[in-house]
Amino acid sequence: MYKIIGANQTEYGPISVDQLRQWITEGRVNAQTLAQAEGETGWKPISQYPEFAGSFATTPP
Repeated sequence: MYKIIGANQTEYGPISVDQLRQWITEGRVNAQTLAQAEGETGWKPISQYPEFAGSFATTPP
């Protein structure tokens, strides 16, 4: 389970991995969206979590 901080600076969660993947597909969550995994105390971009890293399109150099 995760929490995220939305574009409106509101905290959402707990949210399941499946729900977050759906929100990524819908464009509601992007690679820079701050997330916190259950049991963690800090926030980091959701793209830094291995389970979501492949969910975002990368631009070739």
